Amino acid sequence: MLHPRIFGAALLLCGGMASAMAQTAPVYRIIDLGQINPSTAYGTQGMAVSSTGNYAVARTLDDVTGASVAFSTVIGSNTLTPLVNVSVGGVQRKVEIAYGVNTSGTAVGASYGSLNLYGARPIAWDAQGQARQLELNAASGNVGVANGINNAGIIVGGVNSAAARRAQIWDANGNALSVAPDALGRNMSEARAINDSGLVVGRGNDPANAARNVAMVHDMNSGVTQEIVIGGAANGGQPSAVSNSGLVVGSMTMNQATVGAFMWSANAGLRVLTPLAGTTNFRATGVNDTGWVVGSSDLGGTSQPWLFDGSSTYALFSLVSNGASDGWDFSPPTDGPLPTFASAMSIAQDGTVVGTAIRNGAAHGYAMVLTTPVPEPQSLALMLVGLACMGALGRRRQR
Repeated sequence: MLHPRIFGAALLLCGGMASAMAQTAPVYRIIDLGQINPSTAYGTQGMAVSSTGNYAVARTLDDVTGASVAFSTVIGSNTLTPLVNVSVGGVQRKVEIAYGVNTSGTAVGASYGSLNLYGARPIAWDAQGQARQLELNAASGNVGVANGINNAGIIVGGVNSAAARRAQIWDANGNALSVAPDALGRNMSEARAINDSGLVVGRGNDPANAARNVAMVHDMNSGVTQEIVIGGAANGGQPSAVSNSGLVVGSMTMNQATVGAFMWSANAGLRVLTPLAGTTNFRATGVNDTGWVVGSSDLGGTSQPWLFDGSSTYALFSLVSNGASDGWDFSPPTDGPLPTFASAMSIAQDGTVVGTAIRNGAAHGYAMVLTTPVPEPQSLALMLVGLACMGALGRRRQR
């Protein structure tokens, strides 16, 4: 039994730790990413943010020409760099989407033959917006998409289509590399993201159940590919992002139906994220090193972006200090060709979030910048110690 004085001191210590655990909701300021040719723009979608929060990529749909013009921007600079499209077969293409960007401003994505997103070609753009088409080998079917890039310039995506779809890695020199199957011979069909340690995450196929999504992680250093076992109400998953600390997030699925969102790491295993109250189709799309996660869910026929800060899940727009005053809301327009449901696509280490919302009735890409700091790893460790301490004292009181 603890001596009363020791017990009292422990109470004071745990009380201090408990105050560290009492996190308040983060507060954000929302910034418009801008538009290419605003006078003819139908809308803009924010697509991704770099890991340090300096660069964002987005795309503007032109209401007159039907073009989808990708661009990059240094967040807060008000300067947009259009990403040059490519010619295929002598024909200049008009539809391009950037899906990822690194801290050097190199963006990756795809050029398409039409707004229906047919005939994809994987593209990388430098910080000045100049394009180069990535290698498509004989097995690629001459079709491919680049989904993510790390800070070493290694790019991941997918090539070919339908049952022949396979994950692809392009090294920093642009050479195409394949992803090894797992121990059961199952292939990753689409690589969604890569971190700076060479962890690649994506979705695979299960020959025993074609409807099942196999959540997969591939380590470029060891060459090993393995399944992330989801379990519970799900029989698989679709990873969407991986942080530099090795945290993987994505959607939990029962065959093709989304049944929740998960976070996983090799050390901690699987964690099912608490869904936003009252919503369905809860899915995670971005994660940073401290375990903050963003995603979207469905609420009454509309999309509700959310943020998980390690302890609580919030409706993202509820955290914005200047939203309504600057004409922002998260309700989609009722017509038009661009899918403009609100979204939160990715989150940087500093907490910056990039996605799409509605401003003055039209879709606009945004960056949300924290006005409160992200907890440092030391603070997170202190909170964990505090939880253990309070639990121990609780057990002592029960004796």
